[in-house]
Amino acid sequence: MRLKILIVFSFSSFLFAQVTENDGNWASKDTVMYNTPEAEIMVRSGDIDNLRFGWPTNFDPFSGNNTPSHGYPWTPDTTDPSGTDRIMVPTSYNGSPPHGRDGYTSGTSRPGNIVSPITLRYNLNGTIVTSAVIQMFVDDFQAPVWWADYEVRFNGIRIPLMESIINELVQTGPIGKIISARIPNEFLYLLKKDSLEILIDDFTTGAGDGFAIDFAKLLINPKEIAQIAGISGKISDFSTGLPLDSVKVVANGVAFAYSDSLGNYSIDSVLAGLVSVQTYKKGYGSQVKSTSVVTGSNAIVNFSLKTPAPVIIKHTPLDSAYSITADSTIQIWFGSAIDTNTIKTFTLYLTDSIGVVSGHYIKMDSSVIFVPDSLKMNNEYSVTLTTGISDLNGIALEKEQSWRFFTYDEPIPVGIGQRGINKFPAEFSLDPAYPNPFNPQTMISYKLKKSGKLKLFVYAANGKLVKELINGYQQAGNYSQSFDASGLASGLYYIRLQFKGNAFTCKVVFIK
Repeated sequence: MRLKILIVFSFSSFLFAQVTENDGNWASKDTVMYNTPEAEIMVRSGDIDNLRFGWPTNFDPFSGNNTPSHGYPWTPDTTDPSGTDRIMVPTSYNGSPPHGRDGYTSGTSRPGNIVSPITLRYNLNGTIVTSAVIQMFVDDFQAPVWWADYEVRFNGIRIPLMESIINELVQTGPIGKIISARIPNEFLYLLKKDSLEILIDDFTTGAGDGFAIDFAKLLINPKEIAQIAGISGKISDFSTGLPLDSVKVVANGVAFAYSDSLGNYSIDSVLAGLVSVQTYKKGYGSQVKSTSVVTGSNAIVNFSLKTPAPVIIKHTPLDSAYSITADSTIQIWFGSAIDTNTIKTFTLYLTDSIGVVSGHYIKMDSSVIFVPDSLKMNNEYSVTLTTGISDLNGIALEKEQSWRFFTYDEPIPVGIGQRGINKFPAEFSLDPAYPNPFNPQTMISYKLKKSGKLKLFVYAANGKLVKELINGYQQAGNYSQSFDASGLASGLYYIRLQFKGNAFTCKVVFIK
């Protein structure tokens, strides 16, 4: 241990030897720069110093190379920003890890190693955020070794792409490496608050996997990043060995390419560091592989895809469903048995405008139920099911699935192709159609609390009326009505129930 520490500090003279146009003074602990060569706004929390051990001669921390191993533990500098230059051990660790512990965990104790978030603070000054890149220099993450299951949250919202990268890292040594990823467009709204809190933690497994972060860097509206590399490879069918064309291959969630007729693909301009590469092709299970690339290099990543992919035959609530009650659960039915061991915290998650909604799973052979701890009324929720889930043959979903639903005290009138916002008396209700998707029939159930004239019509996605199911007077009660789409084209349809001047609409999908 002493020898390792002496070796490390032999190159510590490079600790604060840099001031660059992209990052300013590396010794600065919190930095905001505008109109750098890399981005309109650069925000950094943490000094660039390799956890105070310094950098080897001519080492570029943004190149994607690993650092040499270094000693541990070390005494944190109290002036370093929260979450940087210190050993942290997951919140779920309770002293009895189910699969052992690493040196970081053994060499530290509570409360000194509790997980702390990193906060990036900045002022947009009117800048409209159109894209963003996050970079972090991370150290000693080893989720596959110690069976950790990390969540990555930006301002309380989970980011699946970042979770897939962190959970693939094996940094025994300990060693450090830069990870870089473009923030998906659907999460760019999180950057409008003039601050971004980044939290990486494992809340469930009890794993003894200590880690550290040297710095976090945010590039808002990036221009040109010098540290880029390439990824290429070949994709084939697992059973036949034949090449597969038109497979979409995505690197770190953004850069992508399609395979050609020979199964070959090539992606340029990949950010250096650890890269998560994922495939998508209809009918085939998605595959994810990770590789490390350094600036100017090209990594070869081949895939052999399996089929058929698991199919979701039904989920509730449906996409854009209204009037969901506060005690509702998220239920998903699959067309075949699934491996319940793959249902982890980042497989299915529920969020609202505030953050992640906690809850627990009920796992069955071909279905899963997520029971939220609580839902708020008059709120919008988003459900995401990632490709982390697989069937008993180890084949993952074809692609990530996501949908929304709304909780309201009473049903809401909705026009064709739009969502209403005004409440009306709960004189009637329309349940989700089942099955959905369907072929060729689905059942529509509704309830009338009062008698009266109603219309139950079906419209195409363009608003054209395609079928009148009911147009007349009915007594109060519960009803079910079949919709037979034989003779219609496959696609999206709207079922609209109109009663006493108000209307309620749900979506159905007809697949031949």
